[in-house]
Amino acid sequence: MCCKFYPGVDIKKFVKVILLNTKKTKLPFVLRMNGFTLSLIIMTGISMLVTVGMGVYYSFLIFTKQTAFREETTKNKELVSTLDSLYSIVETETLFCENISNLETKLSLSQGISPLPSDIKKLSVGGQYLTFDEKAKQLFGSPLEAQVSTIEEKISDNHRRYEFLKKRMERLEKESKRQNDYFSEKPSIYPVRGRITSKFGYRPHPFLVGTLFHEGIDIAAPTWTPVKSPADGICTFSGVRGGYGITVELTHKRTGYVTRYAHLADAKVKLGQQITRGEIIAFVGNSGRSTGPHLHYEVKKDNKPINPMNYILCEESTNFIVD
Repeated sequence: MCCKFYPGVDIKKFVKVILLNTKKTKLPFVLRMNGFTLSLIIMTGISMLVTVGMGVYYSFLIFTKQTAFREETTKNKELVSTLDSLYSIVETETLFCENISNLETKLSLSQGISPLPSDIKKLSVGGQYLTFDEKAKQLFGSPLEAQVSTIEEKISDNHRRYEFLKKRMERLEKESKRQNDYFSEKPSIYPVRGRITSKFGYRPHPFLVGTLFHEGIDIAAPTWTPVKSPADGICTFSGVRGGYGITVELTHKRTGYVTRYAHLADAKVKLGQQITRGEIIAFVGNSGRSTGPHLHYEVKKDNKPINPMNYILCEESTNFIVD
């Protein structure tokens, strides 16, 4: 193809394009276009180029956005999974606090303390104060934001409830220790196992004519049978005491009880010695005014004799028998 301009032709008005068809004819084909047509063609070409460029740009932009969206979707799925796991943990914590609350009620009842009312326990949780922006986020935010807000509120509630119950349990622990110390010094077991030959109360005098108030119980057992302390205490007497023969006395300060063990073969504890429940303190004998090997066992409070059978935990029972 070649182009040729003829003399005498106004270039501004006409443009001659000579196309040579070498196969069919030697005559040139002259295409004449004015400036408007040429401008239109040029503008059309430019528009096509711009359109193609914009198409490529937006295609690239859409591809980038789709890739970012897929990545964001993956992250959201992972976040949802993490939030579900976290929510499960929070629910476990809530159940744990509820179990502690129930335990507090049982412990309070077992120790004779009024349990906390349910409305007081609810006040310990309270409500989370939210600003206007936070409330708006809950109302108009995404489901994930609402779930995060719910989890945060539950965590805060569980924390306050746990701290409240923790202080309550610490108080119950102190009270439990106090009561355990009390009951540890309250006579509750047989000092020796054997047949009861004489009960508490009036009985015929074993040596004289008439009746005698028997201030304890007599438990028949072979000589040298170990005698065990029925409670924690301190030895306030160990030696021979008149008709009682070899005698041991224990004082249980916290409860105000005093226990006496008489007609012993020998005493194993000394004056001022600390004694624990179940510890061997003496051995059954026949010392003093006695008709045979046995243990004379007394329980006193405020220097008044009490029936020792009221302070023996029977094997069939799980509760203390009190006066």
